[in-house]
Amino acid sequence: MIRYSYSQMLDATLRLCRVRRGTESDAAEQLPTNESLALSQRANVLSESHALLYRALANAMGTDCAIFAKSRLSDFLALRDGGKDLKLAIKMDRKYVDFMLCDPSSMQPIAAVQLVLNPKDKPGARPPVDPFIAQALRAAGIKLLRIDARKNYCSDELRKALLPKVSACVVTSELSATEMTDRSGNASDSSTQPTTLTHSFDSRLQPGLPASPVRPNLVEQTISA
Repeated sequence: MIRYSYSQMLDATLRLCRVRRGTESDAAEQLPTNESLALSQRANVLSESHALLYRALANAMGTDCAIFAKSRLSDFLALRDGGKDLKLAIKMDRKYVDFMLCDPSSMQPIAAVQLVLNPKDKPGARPPVDPFIAQALRAAGIKLLRIDARKNYCSDELRKALLPKVSACVVTSELSATEMTDRSGNASDSSTQPTTLTHSFDSRLQPGLPASPVRPNLVEQTISA
């Protein structure tokens, strides 16, 4: 059986698309010498809603977590055992999570955070989880936390909600909005229960940093702060 390296497979794919992968020297030769590139600085890196949550997460977690915004799946996930699934690798490179919480010392991934923006035309409707992102995180044993967008966040409440999720290795039950605000301990509505998702490529993914054990029963967790 002939084995090809990832680089060879990528070159073959680019050739099929009639694109040649250039080197740094090739790129330098193609740059205009007497003109500036048609580029401008973005007004901001994060949208207003995402920046608001970023600041809330930073205030809530302090030095307990390192927070990275717009992290691609390929930044913290890798194919298992030198896998060469080019389609999966490309898809991971195109998908990202809003925030990645990491151990501040080892930079090992702890949990992914997605901001939930409710559709303006459907108040109260929560958009579904991206199936690929959810399955990829489940396969690698990384928790997925979804936080509802708000105009302001209570750092203390957010910290109380997050700490049990990120400090323990085992998965805890979902914490719904009702559970956070209802001090009487009443059960939350069934509509907020975790959604179980299948994972068709569990054996091919692993965290890109120190590997975490695969937990087949890992479920999506939702935090509404």
